[in-house]
Amino acid sequence: MRVAGIIAEYNPFHRGHQYHLRQARELTGAEAVVVVMSGSFVQRGEPALTDKFSRAAMAIRGGADVVLELPVPYATASAETFAGGAVEILDSLGVVTDLVYGCECPEPARISHVARILTEEPFSFREHLHAELRRGCAYPEARSAALEVCCPGNRDLLRSPNNILAVEYHKALLRRGSKIHPVALQRSGEEYHSLRLSSSAPASASAIRQEFARLDGLLAAEGKQHAPGCLPAEALRTAFPDSPLWTQLPEFCIQEIPWRLYPDDFSALLRCVLLRTSPEELTDIQDMSPALAARLKHFSGQLLTCTELAEQLKTRQITRTRVNRALLHTLLELPSSQPPITAVRLLAMRRGTPVMRAIQNHSEIPIVTKLADAPVGSLEADNRAEEMFRTALWQKTGYRLNTENRLGPLLL
Repeated sequence: MRVAGIIAEYNPFHRGHQYHLRQARELTGAEAVVVVMSGSFVQRGEPALTDKFSRAAMAIRGGADVVLELPVPYATASAETFAGGAVEILDSLGVVTDLVYGCECPEPARISHVARILTEEPFSFREHLHAELRRGCAYPEARSAALEVCCPGNRDLLRSPNNILAVEYHKALLRRGSKIHPVALQRSGEEYHSLRLSSSAPASASAIRQEFARLDGLLAAEGKQHAPGCLPAEALRTAFPDSPLWTQLPEFCIQEIPWRLYPDDFSALLRCVLLRTSPEELTDIQDMSPALAARLKHFSGQLLTCTELAEQLKTRQITRTRVNRALLHTLLELPSSQPPITAVRLLAMRRGTPVMRAIQNHSEIPIVTKLADAPVGSLEADNRAEEMFRTALWQKTGYRLNTENRLGPLLL
């Protein structure tokens, strides 16, 4: 049985993702699609727009057969760690034959070549990388410059987050000696960072989130909701029927977005954590350098939102995304050392799909359907993250999500 694997965030799920799922089957001849998806916090160092079970339900309705959760230390990490954790899960399942990813580069051989250089790091690459870092370049810029020296014509390849992830997927497969076959699907529509939103071309998830935030802000300013994001998406569509947002989302997605959380909804929680965290403890947080920890402690006494604090902390050497991740990891108390993946949570599955039985028979990692059955300590970070998410949602809307130990996988 051919099984296609997809690594995603679905933040939120939109028509471009639905196309990706459909093409994954067509390009590989797969009988089933397994998705490894981020939980309630994502790789940009932010909360997901809505909770993981709602997004997993969207994925199943959009064409996936199984949705597994990428543990939060990996889901919110750098591209290399994010890709490495997700590929480890797919490879360990023992049934996935193909990894189908979206990117701007239509040449898989080119991506594979760049991945091999970045994996092996020949002397000339390391030499130029260190030279660029000594000049004060941020690591992503220094890496692109060094890559151009070793592999001319590829400097701009790593400017796209999707291409970066594509390279990291190839690197992870190489390092594991995996038999999974990588398949590139060229993205169509707007670029990853584009904030343009039209009723025709597929938009980026960033543009969709921005439009949600804009509409929520308008309703809040009019006094029709007490904080942005409290009303169901269906209510937003009634209030703003002409927004191009609704053409970007399948109907089942609109029904699965009852409310939205934004980074600043966690400002009070982050401040409480910062007030009780010492500078020494901060330096042991994932993505936190001593310099960033010192800057963070300097500003922690001020009443700043998460967005305002991140703006104060970023520098030429420390990117905004790195700052976002460091703040999120502080909130979630994630240590700098990456824990091993010892269990994977099943979020949702298509009722009766045969691939689930195949996974249970072949997986090297336990697939958890009930939290009580998880290996001791395996999902502690994920539980803590969900409690933070539940608390922020409760503070904002009064809505009480069920605790993790009361939730089982969705059968759709």
